[in-house]
Amino acid sequence: MKKLALFIFLITGVLLFSCKKSGLMQFTARSNVYFPVSPDKYSAGVADEKGSIVYGDFSNNAKDTVAVDTLVTNFGFFGNGPKEMYVLVTVSVMGDTSSVDRKVNLTVDPSSTVPAGIVSFDPATCIIRHGKSSASIPMKILRDPSLATNKYFVTLNLGVTDQLSTDYKGELVASSPKKLKTCLQRTYSITDNIPQPTWWVGGNSIGSYYFEEYSPTKMKFLTESLMIPLSFLLQNQPNLSIVGSYSQAYNCGLAKARKAGTPVMDVSLTTGQTFPMKSSMAGGTLCD
Repeated sequence: MKKLALFIFLITGVLLFSCKKSGLMQFTARSNVYFPVSPDKYSAGVADEKGSIVYGDFSNNAKDTVAVDTLVTNFGFFGNGPKEMYVLVTVSVMGDTSSVDRKVNLTVDPSSTVPAGIVSFDPATCIIRHGKSSASIPMKILRDPSLATNKYFVTLNLGVTDQLSTDYKGELVASSPKKLKTCLQRTYSITDNIPQPTWWVGGNSIGSYYFEEYSPTKMKFLTESLMIPLSFLLQNQPNLSIVGSYSQAYNCGLAKARKAGTPVMDVSLTTGQTFPMKSSMAGGTLCD
């Protein structure tokens, strides 16, 4: 028994000596860069009067991005003034942070329909900073006149660099478990029109109750003639008491125009025909 104990002691000593001498084996690999596959919002912004970019989060027009790959960008969210818009493109890294900045290889896919010159990146911003595991890279979009009548798409690709790999290629979507979405591409649609509120879709919607059927012409009347803030109309769940007061102002504005002999005209989305804009039942007839 003493011999067995001595043998085990000697073997253990050899193993410990071997570990100390050679060191533990460690797994090393480059970190993987990827696009988060299921964003519930994105950030976009325009310059203020001082030239600083002011960003806001948009979730109402990203409602389909959980199951599909396209994020919707629209100059119409910012009114008629801005000539350029910036969208923050979020990229993340799977793996350890780094003690040095890491360059992101971000390119526009040839399948993109956006004309050359409308979309651009500053190479100096295509960086994941040291100590960070993600970055928001500004994509500059110029307000080209063609955006008013066309919807363009731009697809961005992530590529390999000396420090970042692209081995993490896809991920299943929680709301659509059978759909594998790519983590290496992200598509944005780009347009310039009046956006439709999410609560004003269909004949039985809240918006139709307070303002009748939706049309871009009607949205312009609400925001430009009645001075209703576009930011309020684009909320997912606006305060209905305030919506009710705007509905009354809407009816009164139409009544005033009719009385002056210059009725406000609407344009049908389906036929393109013009007709006097309809008052709503909710807005009533009580005007100052």
